[in-house]
Amino acid sequence: MNRAPLRHYQDALLNTALFVGVVLSCCIVSELALRVAFARTMDFPMEMWKYAAQLKQPVADRQLSFAHVPNRSAFLMGVQVSINSHGLRDREYSRSKPPDVYRIVMLGDSTTLGWGVALEQTVPKVLEAELNELHLPGYNRFEVLNAGVGNYNTVQEVTHYLTYERDFHPDLVILQYFINDAEPVPKERQPFLLGRSYLLAYAISRFDAMMRLTGVRADWKQYYAELYEDGVP
Repeated sequence: MNRAPLRHYQDALLNTALFVGVVLSCCIVSELALRVAFARTMDFPMEMWKYAAQLKQPVADRQLSFAHVPNRSAFLMGVQVSINSHGLRDREYSRSKPPDVYRIVMLGDSTTLGWGVALEQTVPKVLEAELNELHLPGYNRFEVLNAGVGNYNTVQEVTHYLTYERDFHPDLVILQYFINDAEPVPKERQPFLLGRSYLLAYAISRFDAMMRLTGVRADWKQYYAELYEDGVP
């Protein structure tokens, strides 16, 4: 009996298994290395991905698309970003407002959230500290709640307020506007692997950067200009 074809098949199967094993081993090593390398960096694309993967979750409301995960924390852009039980990057506040407190809710995107700065350096907390230094009569203290969520537009910010912050009974609401607030509400789609794999996120971010550098995809100037062109939704 000629065993050559069977031996050839076994060798091919073994070589394939070895190749797959080597590729998987390289992927595992690369994944671990990237997790260590990007644990505390200032790499903007990767930090944005970490923010979305670790601190955001999809929601059913299409006018929101996503929101912060309560009681979760991550190290992003050189600072600790902690989300409280109400889904805000802020200290804990009671929903019932004390009678001697003037409460302000500040809505916005990453500018309000405080991307890359410590909590006390965010716009809401700076405003809160300055107001409390005035010692205005009639109020024991001021509270400025940070309701900023990265990548939100105006529709999402207002919907977030009506869904969550309105229950805090603020005396004043401030909405911070940025140029990209005119864009449509994004649909939160985070495939299983993309939400967990540093290797896949790194590869996609570098491919996207290459596409923008070569002009295949619009850079940020072109993107924002198109938002305000006539006939563009």
